[in-house]
Amino acid sequence: MMRLTSMLLAFAVVSVPARAQSANYATAADVTGKVQRRVSTNPDKWTPLNKGDHIAQDSAVQTAENGAALLSLPGGHVIRVGEKTTLEIKLAGQNNSYSFSLLAGRIWSYVNKSSKPAKYEVETASVILGVSGTLFSVAHDAQTDELDASVEDGQVRLHRGPVVKTLDHGFQLRVLNRHLGQAVVSPHTAATRDMWKSVGSAESWQKPGGALRLNRQVDEHARAVAQERRKERAAATGRGRGRGRGDL
Repeated sequence: MMRLTSMLLAFAVVSVPARAQSANYATAADVTGKVQRRVSTNPDKWTPLNKGDHIAQDSAVQTAENGAALLSLPGGHVIRVGEKTTLEIKLAGQNNSYSFSLLAGRIWSYVNKSSKPAKYEVETASVILGVSGTLFSVAHDAQTDELDASVEDGQVRLHRGPVVKTLDHGFQLRVLNRHLGQAVVSPHTAATRDMWKSVGSAESWQKPGGALRLNRQVDEHARAVAQERRKERAAATGRGRGRGRGDL
């Protein structure tokens, strides 16, 4: 009887870690500033996120101004969450699939080509981005309903309903009011080039085996991209008003 009990205890000790190893989650590899996570669907249930914490599927990460988080995923994939960003993690490796919902703010992501995922998608209110092996960034301005996506390496496909557009290395796309069909693929602007240059020089998570550390210089350049876009919108509004006065 004692021998049987010992065997049952041994089986229990072995089986619990096996189930834990099958879990799929992101890990906070680095955190700076104020960062929170939501571990349930309750929109008010946020707790501080610390370096080393695990973030389960169906959870969310939210950064304040001057906050950022670097998330390590199974398969060697990485997501950098910029300041003032809310990102929902829907799938984090289950069946080699990854799915995220960017509610506001900007993220950067490195998708490891050597462990190509079955699915890697980032959903926003404007479009869904489908990714294979690549290095890309996407921002969503919830106030203006505007999306800004750029690719530094590889290729990203954006789709909304039947409309599909492809972004290659060195190109970006800005979508206003969810009108993907009207958006024009264009080369990186000066501010976007500077942002990616900052990523390459200040951080190394976008390289195989690179250090998983944050540098706030990257967020400063991301602000410059947002400022560049605001100037473009203001100029376009001014031109529109000018044409309207001329038509009177």
